[in-house]
Amino acid sequence: DIHTGEHEPAERLLCSSLACAILDHSLLSHSGRRQDLQVKGGLAAHQRKDLVDYIEQHLDQPLSIDTLAQRVALSPYHFARMFRESFGVPPHQYLLARRLARARDLLRNSALALGDVALACGFASASHFAVNLGAACLGVLKFLKDKYAGTLAHDKAVTALAEGA
Repeated sequence: DIHTGEHEPAERLLCSSLACAILDHSLLSHSGRRQDLQVKGGLAAHQRKDLVDYIEQHLDQPLSIDTLAQRVALSPYHFARMFRESFGVPPHQYLLARRLARARDLLRNSALALGDVALACGFASASHFAVNLGAACLGVLKFLKDKYAGTLAHDKAVTALAEGA
């Protein structure tokens, strides 16, 4: 029995996004990828605005690809592709980023306990929030390491950390 974490909102959206990506890969692999094929467009401006507003108003609730796709009258598969084209990231990554941003604002500007902040941002628990926050921080650190590795600023930072400064 495999535990997929489907009870947690972010995992449901991630599973939907992964299913769309697998379908996309499978279709292109079996039908042959056209070299000249370019995805054009994305979502219309009014659709992007509607989605942004809807997501912001419902960050504390479970959101699925199906729900978001219905908002703009697209199939889940087509929605996932057009969302990525419009926003530059898959829906689950966008949603996670917005939830983490809301959590940051609540932690800075409210007296809510960590568990309450987690629930207010759509995380299943404080530990679910902490895991996602940790993963996001590691992603930022990896980006900075990759970008600045071998530079004078990187070398000074590594030296300072090694000396306990």
